[in-house]
Amino acid sequence: MNALHSVLVAVDGPSKAGSTFFMDAVAAEATHQGSAIPRILADARPESVGGRMRPSVKGELAELQRLTAFRSIVRISAGNAFRAAALHVISEAAKGHAITTFNNNPEAAQSVLSIFQDPGQHDRLQHDPAIGVQVSKVAQMAGVQVLCRTVFCNAVVSAYNANGGGNLVIADARGPVEQLLWHGSVGSQPGKIEAASILPVYIHTPVDISAARLGGNLQEKIAYVAGRRRDDAERTEFPVIVPDELIEDYDEWLKQFAVPAIGGNVALPLRIDNGAANPANIQYLGGMVASLAQGVAYTLGRRV
Repeated sequence: MNALHSVLVAVDGPSKAGSTFFMDAVAAEATHQGSAIPRILADARPESVGGRMRPSVKGELAELQRLTAFRSIVRISAGNAFRAAALHVISEAAKGHAITTFNNNPEAAQSVLSIFQDPGQHDRLQHDPAIGVQVSKVAQMAGVQVLCRTVFCNAVVSAYNANGGGNLVIADARGPVEQLLWHGSVGSQPGKIEAASILPVYIHTPVDISAARLGGNLQEKIAYVAGRRRDDAERTEFPVIVPDELIEDYDEWLKQFAVPAIGGNVALPLRIDNGAANPANIQYLGGMVASLAQGVAYTLGRRV
């Protein structure tokens, strides 16, 4: 059996802060770290480590891999739920149907869920400029917050508990931990997400730097990013707020996971200044978080 507990890396931050890039960095580093033993075992060249290794040692390494490798590494973006809602609105408008609310609209809810779950729509949801323009407006429609939060939370819980556990889930949202608490998804009961297994991160990036990274006319992009963040902060349902408590020092943040315990509390988020960082810094930090996730998963797995 796998010796790991599932772990959730919960990535928070305002619109266009770079949370997707960080999420991808953690996933890439975790995948790379998890492939170390298979790479050794697969290299049979006489001069390689694997080629010189005794069969008994190879067997022990293979067993170590079986016990301690994450069963799956899954990325989930709450933004894609809202982009799916925006795509639904755009598609219905093209048919002459104006969507103004998602309340009491099961057909719209099913459409959003289908779009969100369709891997073939991922690139369009991420890169279609028409969706990008509409998403903040759609996020303010009645009922869309509850719908998209439910879609996101159900997806996270499902990925976390898949195959009996032992999974790494990396999810980004506006207030991901708060969404999961609101959904009743955090707890030590079967089917819930263990609080001590949540590694929360908050990405901070100033508006002007986020705008510059988008390319194009800087002033237009500044207005676009500032408008997205203002809309998120001022919407009626679940307005976006910065967490009250953030930890800026990585070592201080790390201390919270020194003795992870079943039934504990969710750790405070690490604040990452993405305005001062470059892609290499973020990739390196993603590797550190991936290593921490492995350690927390193993420690909690031994205690269950």
